[in-house]
Amino acid sequence: MCISLGDSYTSVIPINRSSLDEFGENLNLTLNKFKNDKPEVVDEFHSDIDAYRCLDLLSRNNIASDSIIQCYQESDSGRLYTTGINLQNAPKIIRRAALSGNYNYDIQNCHFSILNQKATGYGLYLGTIEHYLKNKKEVRNSISKDMGLRIKVIKEVLIAMLYGSPLGKYGNSISNKVGVDKIDEIMADDFFTGMNQDIKLARNTIIDKSSISRGRLSNAMGKNIVVSNTTKTQQLAHLLQGVEALVLKTMVTQYNENILLLLHDGFISNEKLDIKYMEENIKSETDYNLVLESELIKSPAKAEISKRLSSHLKKS
Repeated sequence: MCISLGDSYTSVIPINRSSLDEFGENLNLTLNKFKNDKPEVVDEFHSDIDAYRCLDLLSRNNIASDSIIQCYQESDSGRLYTTGINLQNAPKIIRRAALSGNYNYDIQNCHFSILNQKATGYGLYLGTIEHYLKNKKEVRNSISKDMGLRIKVIKEVLIAMLYGSPLGKYGNSISNKVGVDKIDEIMADDFFTGMNQDIKLARNTIIDKSSISRGRLSNAMGKNIVVSNTTKTQQLAHLLQGVEALVLKTMVTQYNENILLLLHDGFISNEKLDIKYMEENIKSETDYNLVLESELIKSPAKAEISKRLSSHLKKS
């Protein structure tokens, strides 16, 4: 599968028909099991149902049988986004069902790693971020245990902080993720306050020391934004996403026949690839030391689908 790197392009992604069909059957069985208990919770699950049905329908086309035709568009930062109903933004559990048997490659702590290396280049030491990058599992598990937050929510909160969502305000993306009853607890936590301070210091230093030409800030992909029309948070996002996009461009150039689907901080390949070689290539092409993780994609079992819906039932 050859992937072009223009402003927009189309890719044909083969799906695992038997795995996706099995997921659909298990999804329907699970919904039928629970729908009489709490139908309002099942209603909340409609995004999963709709995503599955749409992707299943798209894969039954007359152009490329058992494949999904995926359209990408390049953003102002150089990131590649899919348009319309797509696998990139589908719930992970459904994407796993559709692409079972392939390999998922992910950049460990992508944006925080890039931020930390940029900051180090300007002589900064970000103690809390350094600690997090070296001990991410232990930190997440500790927060999860102490605050009763799911690991997924913790990661979402940290990314929201990185991209400018403030601590100490209600009705923003962080309070929406954790609930207003947790905001005060997060604000008082040493780890979160330390991360907040490190992010602010890094953001101000990186932007203040970045080269501005004719009022424009250029990122690693050569994409420009007008400084006077953007905030420092937006400018930092532009720089971080530019590096991320350049890393993926490097991978696509190297493995264009193997990559099936681009994710924002990773990709899915139809074969197991040499991680060490890819990391060395990323360093050579981008000057960033980034660590890749990989896993074989497995189709979700019926018990996992049931557990996913059961978690909604417990919250209601």
